[in-house]
Amino acid sequence: MHPDFNKLWFARASSDAGEALATGALSLAAVTLLSVSSLELSLLSAIPGFISAFVMIAAGPWLEFRAKRPLMIWIDILRAGILATIPIMLVFQSFSYVHLLVVAVVLSTLSSLFLPASMAHLKDLIPAEQRVSAFSKFESTFWIFTTFGPMIGGFITQLLGVGITLLSQVIGLLGSAFGLSKITTPEGKPPVHSNAPYKQQLSEGFRYIASKPILLTLLGNATLFAGFLAFIYPLEILLLLDSWKLSPIEFGIALTVPGFGGILGSTFAGRITNTLGERNVLTYIGILRSLPIFVIPFLPGTTLGFTIYLCANFFLMFLAALFRPAYATVRLTETDDHLIARVTTVFSLCSRISGPLLTIAGGIIGQYCGIPTGIFIGACGLLIASTILPWNTWQAPTTPSS
Repeated sequence: MHPDFNKLWFARASSDAGEALATGALSLAAVTLLSVSSLELSLLSAIPGFISAFVMIAAGPWLEFRAKRPLMIWIDILRAGILATIPIMLVFQSFSYVHLLVVAVVLSTLSSLFLPASMAHLKDLIPAEQRVSAFSKFESTFWIFTTFGPMIGGFITQLLGVGITLLSQVIGLLGSAFGLSKITTPEGKPPVHSNAPYKQQLSEGFRYIASKPILLTLLGNATLFAGFLAFIYPLEILLLLDSWKLSPIEFGIALTVPGFGGILGSTFAGRITNTLGERNVLTYIGILRSLPIFVIPFLPGTTLGFTIYLCANFFLMFLAALFRPAYATVRLTETDDHLIARVTTVFSLCSRISGPLLTIAGGIIGQYCGIPTGIFIGACGLLIASTILPWNTWQAPTTPSS
């Protein structure tokens, strides 16, 4: 692996760690410090996502024709700066809902710009034959921090307050900027700016994906799978807390244990992908990951039922962590260099749209058909999504131009 990869890995891990520690901190600040209403809390989640989605559409071509590494460094610094305003305002007792909403919007918008830039930069830095290994390493640190970060962040919040917890994310973002700044490998020149009308540039990512069957199937799968996970998640929360009446400790266990499946899966993802091949991982592992949820609607709210629930979600995360490095590698390799930012924008945008829409649908179905029925329908949706995989559209990965 290239020596600069460790610097990139440090940057990614630093950002993941800070974000994991501060999971839910903005919502917690809104509830505990500002006593917001349920509508205000919903708006705090909805408005940033809505605005950032529009920004992603407009900014795709703008990102494509600029150097990615300096842009990523500045985005990290700006995100750290805007987030740091909350602890500062808490010190001066000038914290308000409007301020919190502005911070959430800016953070979401900057994050929506960071992802396409980072994918283009990654392809430029890491050779094709090393990408599965690289994504597996990223996946491992992501799952480790996702599993333990919220719990540690909760302790920090309990002992020192939400302001200190948010500072941990500020430090993580600055660590990411530092790691990126230490990469010495020259970045490739960005694509030459297109003279095509801007409207045509905006749609280029969609048209390119539509012209490549493997990317189109991966987009359909990613959009539906992410959407139906969002469909199921609130229903599972209601099942655990409302139907099964879990204690706070049991609920914490339910949120933590599946993460160990992600850690285990990401640990073996590279070796399994190299053994089975990317096509087999994408198809067979892709469809297997939709199956564990089917058992949940039929479980009783007993100790045995809870244990089986933990096992089902453990295996879901295990299989998802096996799948994601192969998925990310194929998507990156199959995309021409001059379109990576716009293609990544399309994938991210579709997931951002499908999630809220199917969450609402899940809530309606759960309300009128019952929670177990809603979860079963969501599991069927995951299975349908998993049939949209490159079963018949697979070709040997193209030689990357980088």
